[in-house]
Amino acid sequence: MKRKDRELGMDRDITRRDFLSGVNIAVTGSLLATPLTQALAALEESARGVSEQMMPGYYPPTREGLRGSHPGSFEVAHSLRDGEQWSGLDDSADTGEEYDLVVVGGGISGLAAAYFYQKEAGPGAKILIVDNHDDFGGHAKRNEFHYNGRMLVDLGGAEYIEAPWGYPDNAAALLKDLGVDVNLAKEVFDHDLYHSLGLRGGVFFDEKTFGEDRLVAGGADIEPYDHEPAYVTLPAELANGIGDKEAVSAFLDNTGLSEEARAELLELFCGGRDYLAGKSRKEKTAFLNSISYLEFLTDVVEAAPEVINLLSMWRASYMGNGIDLSPAFDALRYGLPGAAGLGLEGDVRRPHESAGHDYREDLHFPDGNASVARLLVRRLIPGVAPGNSMHDIVAAKFDYSRLDEAESPVRLRLNATAVNVAHIGSMAGAKQVEVTYVQDGNAQKVKASNCILACYHSVIPHLCPELPKAQKEALGRTIRMPLVSINVLVSNWTAFEKLRIFSAYCPGSYFSDVRLA
Repeated sequence: MKRKDRELGMDRDITRRDFLSGVNIAVTGSLLATPLTQALAALEESARGVSEQMMPGYYPPTREGLRGSHPGSFEVAHSLRDGEQWSGLDDSADTGEEYDLVVVGGGISGLAAAYFYQKEAGPGAKILIVDNHDDFGGHAKRNEFHYNGRMLVDLGGAEYIEAPWGYPDNAAALLKDLGVDVNLAKEVFDHDLYHSLGLRGGVFFDEKTFGEDRLVAGGADIEPYDHEPAYVTLPAELANGIGDKEAVSAFLDNTGLSEEARAELLELFCGGRDYLAGKSRKEKTAFLNSISYLEFLTDVVEAAPEVINLLSMWRASYMGNGIDLSPAFDALRYGLPGAAGLGLEGDVRRPHESAGHDYREDLHFPDGNASVARLLVRRLIPGVAPGNSMHDIVAAKFDYSRLDEAESPVRLRLNATAVNVAHIGSMAGAKQVEVTYVQDGNAQKVKASNCILACYHSVIPHLCPELPKAQKEALGRTIRMPLVSINVLVSNWTAFEKLRIFSAYCPGSYFSDVRLA
C-alpha cells in the first residue's frame, strides 16, 4: 500500500456507523443512480435497531486513538449541557423494557452497584447498565496490542488497587468475592525488574527549554527509596523531593544547568532552609494551601528560571497537572522539593508514608484495574467470557455481543448516554423511574423500579431535574483534570537498555515523561 493511502486511512477498518455517515454525505453532495440509493437505504434499514456493540468484530480494547472520553462519548452530554432537552420525551421511543434497576454509568462504581443489588435481590433481578462510552470500565480501560501472533496488554486508565488492606468492609468483600487475592501483589508484578538490569530513571533536557538536548540518567549505584514504585519516572536521587547531598550534587553536575540553578536545587532537595521562617506551623500550612507551587518557587524561594523550568511538570503524571495549578502544600506532599527545613514533616508526609504504605503491596494487573471491571462484568453476565479466576481474566476474550441479550437478567448497553431520569408521577408516590438515553442518535426510554446514578457528577444536574437546587449546585462544581497517557508498542526496547534508563522525566516536552511498561 502506498504511503499516501495509509495516511488517508485506507488500511484501517471502518465501522458501520462511519460507513453509513460517509454514504449519507455522498448521497447529500451528489446525484446518485436510483438503484444505488435504494440499495443504501435498504442497508441502513436492515442495520437499524442493531446497536454497534452487537455487530461482528466489535472489540474496543484494540481500538486506537483517544480511549478515555473518546469522540462519540461526550457530544450528547454537551448538547444536554447546552440546553437541548429530552424532558418532554415526545420524540423518544418507548422500548417497552422494564427493569428492577437501571444503573447510569458502567465504570467500576456502576458495575459494583449492579453487583451488590443482584446479591441482595437475587440472580433473577432484571438490571440494565447504560454507559456513554464504547467500552465498560470508566477510568479502568484496557489496551490490547496483537503483534506477531502475540497479545500484549497494558492499562488504559486506572493503574492498580492501592492500599487494599485499608479498604472498607464492603469493598474488601467485593474483591474477595471476585477472587482477587491482594496478598499476591508482590508475586504478580516484578518491581525489581528494571533495577536488576541496572536501569534507572533519568531527566531529558530539551534544547528549546534548556539550550541543548541532554539525557541524564540516575546513578546506577543509587537504590530507589523505600515505598517508591519501581516504575517511577524520576531518578532515585530526586524522586522523593529529598536526597543524599553528595548523590544529588553529582547528578546535578551532569545536567548542564547553571551554577546558580544547581545551588538552588541542591538547597531545595537537601538543605535545611526554612523558606517560611517566622510563621507558625498552622500559618505555614494555611499559606501553602493558599498558593500554587509555582508561586512558592517564584515568590518565596525566588528560584531561577532554570529551576522553575526543571520542576514545571514534576510529578505531573500523578497529579494530572503542572506546578501552576498544584497547591504548594499538595505539591510538597507529592514529593516536590522544598519541605526539608519547614518543620512540617508530619503534615506534608504523603498519606501512604504515614500509613506505612509499601507500593509493592498494591495489586497491579497487567491491564490495571480493567481486570476488576472485567471480573465484575463476567460475574454479572457469565456468558460474556470464559474462566473463573483473577488469573484467567487477564487473557480472557470478551464477546461484546453477549452484553445486551434480551434473555439475560443483566444487560450492559454501551454508546448510550443518559439524558433524562425522572419519577413517573409525583416523587412522593412514584413506584417507577423513567430513564431516557440516546444511542446511535435515537432517544429511547425504559422504566425501572430503582435507578442509581454512577456517572460523572457534573452531568447529573442536567439529566435529573428533580434534584434539590443545593445538590445540583454542589454536583455542578465538579471539575475534571485530564490526565492523558499514550501506549505505544515498540518491537525493540534495547535503545532504553543502552541508555541505562527505563524512564525519563521530560520537562519542556509535550508529554511530561516516558517509561517502559
